Amino acid sequence: MRLRRSLALGATAAVTVVAGVAPAPAAAKPYAPQPTCDSVVHGEFPIGARIVGGPGGYEPGGGFRRWGVELGNDSRGVCANIHPVVVIVDRERELRPRQIQLEFHDGTRWRPVRFERTDRDENVGVFGDGGKGDFPGFTVGAGKRLTVKVRLSFTSDARSERAVVSAAIVQRRDDDGDWVGESRDYPFAISEDGADTDGGRDGGGDDTAGADGGGREGDAAAGDGSWYADELAATGAGKLLRVGAVAVACFLGGWGLMVGARRFLAGRRR
Repeated sequence: MRLRRSLALGATAAVTVVAGVAPAPAAAKPYAPQPTCDSVVHGEFPIGARIVGGPGGYEPGGGFRRWGVELGNDSRGVCANIHPVVVIVDRERELRPRQIQLEFHDGTRWRPVRFERTDRDENVGVFGDGGKGDFPGFTVGAGKRLTVKVRLSFTSDARSERAVVSAAIVQRRDDDGDWVGESRDYPFAISEDGADTDGGRDGGGDDTAGADGGGREGDAAAGDGSWYADELAATGAGKLLRVGAVAVACFLGGWGLMVGARRFLAGRRR
């Protein structure tokens, strides 16, 4: 799905990559054009995305909890310059970007993600902000899979009975981009008893190779976040976009990319 929009704000994020996962190599010209991912079936996304291993709750002011973004390339070609775009929204619409601490690992080190808040109260962050020397994106070979490791925590003043995380997958192409995948919602709570819920607690260190996310598979319980999908579907966004676009301008190394990071197609849940 082609994206053609203009530049505006900034956003970032942080994760870890398992064995066999390599980030896209840096080129002499940063973010040189890469082959477009070829769709296997017309109208389907070439990258299958899942949020895996997420805990059911987070303790405000507690340590990082681990999960992963699994990317599967179902196309006929290599998909390079791949950037997950994460959307976090709480039912109360009170969560703010400053309360979110999210990082991903690029295969060498942890990178923080900066969030921007939309006019619909979603908090949106991009894995890699495109600055000088920044992460150029992930590369997924044809028919291959990789899991990007993520760690997430919230400040001591954050609270929510129910929140959800979802991920849109974008392939960068100079000052444009292709929308190449999406995940289902991963629901969770932010509460004082968050430490008692399932999921991977961050024990420190990078452990970037071969580690599982721990805990339950986040998108297996996507129905718990149905309040979000139902509410957005009621906005009348049309059949093509399940909920309409969450438009966030991401400042990525001087190029503009407006990313709509909600559900895309009506009834598209897998």
